[in-house]
Amino acid sequence: METQPPSSLLSILLQTAEADSDEETEGTIEALRARDPTLQIPLENPAMLNQHSYHIDHFEAVFPDNQMPDFGITSALADDLADFEWRVDDDTAIADDRPEMTCELERDLDANELPYTTVPIFKANVIGEPETVGYLKFICQVVPEGMRRDKSKIEDLKNAIEEAKNLTVRVYALSAHSLLARSAVRDPRAYLWLTNGPEHLEGFHTVRDSSNAVLSRNPEFNKCYQLDCFFPECTLLSVSVMNRTSGSLADEAIGRTLIDLEDRWFHPRWRQLMQSDKQIPIEERQLLTDGSLLSHGTFRGWCEVLTAEDAQLRPVESLMSQEAEPFQIRIVVWKCRNIPLDSQKTVSVFVRGIFTNDDGKTVDQDTDTHWNSQDGTATFNWRFVFMVDVPPKFPTLKFQVWNRNIISANDALSECTVDLGGDLLKARKRKDIVKLPQAWLRMTHPAYPQQARGDVHVEISIVPKLMATQSPVGKGREEPNKDPHLPAVTENRQYITTTGFALRMSDYAKEAEKRWKRMMMSMLAAVLVLAIILQQYMLDLPKTVVIVELCGVALLVLYIVFFMR
Repeated sequence: METQPPSSLLSILLQTAEADSDEETEGTIEALRARDPTLQIPLENPAMLNQHSYHIDHFEAVFPDNQMPDFGITSALADDLADFEWRVDDDTAIADDRPEMTCELERDLDANELPYTTVPIFKANVIGEPETVGYLKFICQVVPEGMRRDKSKIEDLKNAIEEAKNLTVRVYALSAHSLLARSAVRDPRAYLWLTNGPEHLEGFHTVRDSSNAVLSRNPEFNKCYQLDCFFPECTLLSVSVMNRTSGSLADEAIGRTLIDLEDRWFHPRWRQLMQSDKQIPIEERQLLTDGSLLSHGTFRGWCEVLTAEDAQLRPVESLMSQEAEPFQIRIVVWKCRNIPLDSQKTVSVFVRGIFTNDDGKTVDQDTDTHWNSQDGTATFNWRFVFMVDVPPKFPTLKFQVWNRNIISANDALSECTVDLGGDLLKARKRKDIVKLPQAWLRMTHPAYPQQARGDVHVEISIVPKLMATQSPVGKGREEPNKDPHLPAVTENRQYITTTGFALRMSDYAKEAEKRWKRMMMSMLAAVLVLAIILQQYMLDLPKTVVIVELCGVALLVLYIVFFMR
């Protein structure tokens, strides 16, 4: 299929963004699709086209060789297009990524949109303090006398209750993090215990997965659990993280989180999310214990509530295996800038990369040294290569900037920590290379709070081990030097030639050379003057000849004075 020139594509987008009526908008959209059927317009709002339009065939289909042609855009039009952004599919995008939240989903669901009101039920304890023993959900309507009641909400609620007679709950358990057991064990044998109703109910309402315990404070589960459900008996879903103990009668409860399935089922926004695949977000829920507000870790996952018919039509989503997979992290350190001198005339910079393995041991690699930088800049073109098992226990990479000293110990100037957890999981899910774009990392130091301590320019790639074996790269600037090629650096790579003493000696040598040349030229001028005087007395030359020779000597003296400073 032939693609139209990009200038026509841009002009149509501009016309669409400037359309004043729905009819004009529809016409421009149809014309745009007619020119290129592969162009997708996901939003109906034409004003958002400049932010959300994208091309299936990637940037190359619109601009061959990644070169944007000259559209002849005037300065006025450039100001109008200041916020224009080309959204194209790059090699780091994942089409089926599920949205993720750092808190419980109910915090994002407005309780006022529920068709009923929820209030707590209190009971006094033995010392007279009120305790919550349950919740009452009700509908209360107050209408003027003689006015008919609006029964539409009640009828809708009745229909939803009838539909909830036979439901299926799917809990997708991904992982738990920072588990804190009461027994203070370093690495608990964690497993999940799920319940959504009393044991006497008919059906499958509890799962105790003690046979798949994971020895870790940050266990990966990646399993889907399915339970039967009907309201109001199965309103609360309890997800408990347990510690399987040995030598005791009962396992230890690390913490649990409660999900009100009824509130979700009757919430209009939740029902909308359930109608679309991949829209139920991943939640990060706090794990609590009875009578305590202290978090004992977090549970990461999501849940779905389906009718029996929908459960048959929608297959269970496959999750990643719990087995760790080897990957290679490739980091290119290009350069540094704004490194503080700290009252010194020069600083000798090198960058250290530190990664922590699952066994807690750190692996560090250093660049070569950029000696005696006088302005806080340094160039390296250096590659770090780390092997890591994904998912790792410690998914962070630390960069440190050091000042190398010859006699005393090296000085730590600044540092920065980069969390690669999401990118590592993305590479594992895709089983492909994930490249992070080049970026300047802002460096800090705990002894200098709120103060920038330089920037490091890096580029990071995460490569599956098989691909890394098929296309290896060398550390530093060693061969194979590719992806990307790292040019050799010769500036400031010798300590002696870049020290202040060496620079001063070089200046002295240049000055001595200039003085020696001036002295030799001055002696030459004196010899010429003496020769002219001797010629005058011995040969009795004409005065004109003597004047010409003296003018030549004068020019030589002027050259020495003005051009040999």
